[in-house]
Amino acid sequence: MKPELEKCVSKLVVRKVNTRYIYAALGDSYQSEEITEGLLNNKQQLKTLDKLGFAQVNDENFYVYKFYNTIGIRCITDEDKKLDDQEDIEPILEIQAQFSVEYFSHCELDEDALNDFGDGYVYFHLWPYWREIIQSSCCRMGIPPITVNAYRVPASDD
Repeated sequence: MKPELEKCVSKLVVRKVNTRYIYAALGDSYQSEEITEGLLNNKQQLKTLDKLGFAQVNDENFYVYKFYNTIGIRCITDEDKKLDDQEDIEPILEIQAQFSVEYFSHCELDEDALNDFGDGYVYFHLWPYWREIIQSSCCRMGIPPITVNAYRVPASDD
């Protein structure tokens, strides 16, 4: 792990996790009564760091860092999985959420390391919220729940 990233991991403390938006939908061609666990086997995931915010609060030694991350999952058919262009397919199910995760630190941190942190470690803190959104969305739609495994921070190449 790069020393700058290691510093982020050791110095950042979670203040709060907020959900900014939730989107959950069945494809127009599907009814909840038709959805079986087997139909939800082909999953594709989305994870992005959308934005990184920074503020120095009042005194010189209190920094606030806010990460805006989007996570999504969609389930597609076996036929759609084989297609080269998967942008225009109609998913069976799609769930997406954006979170803002706020951290504080008593020192200023490197922006590149913060971006690396936002691409990996932030998900560790918001993952329980994401899992709950998936479970409750499936329940409210009347479809079998999708199991999402615990999040593991990717191993560093350095």
